[in-house]
Amino acid sequence: MATFTAPQTLHRLSAKVSARGLADRVRGVQADLNKGRPAIEAGDLVWAAASLHHMGDPTGCFPT
Repeated sequence: MATFTAPQTLHRLSAKVSARGLADRVRGVQADLNKGRPAIEAGDLVWAAASLHHMGDPTGCFPT
């Protein structure tokens, strides 16, 4: 699972995943971590690269 805020990035991910035959294993989720954690099911890997430095309060996305 990969999270992105921009729909065009999700579209590029979807196209690349489909071209490689991985659509049943990889999924993109549109999410803005400044607005809270997205409601997603468990996954083997969640990729949110370079997302923490875009957040106003990065500690807000981690449960206490």
